[in-house]
Amino acid sequence: MENNQEQQSVALAMMDNASDNTSTTTKANPKVTVDFAKNFGGEFSDDGFGVDVDKEGNIYLAGAFSFEDITLDDIKLENSGSSDAFVVKLDKTGKVIWAEK
Repeated sequence: MENNQEQQSVALAMMDNASDNTSTTTKANPKVTVDFAKNFGGEFSDDGFGVDVDKEGNIYLAGAFSFEDITLDDIKLENSGSSDAFVVKLDKTGKVIWAEK
């Protein structure tokens, strides 16, 4: 019996790293090799709430950042209080396509 299902990439997000409060997004392909690993975050706490990959391999990451602005590649999101939610789309190579808060 043949397996005709198309295999998808997997995106993993680790947020609020205990050592420096940065978030790390890592994408691995079906052969379990890492396509890229990328850090986001600031001096204060960054939290991840969800991560998903679409059919084209784009990654969607939702989370929150606290007390300061956050820069995602060339896109700066300004903090407007103690904590702000964000959603970011990365292409399959890890380049940030857009980010909203």
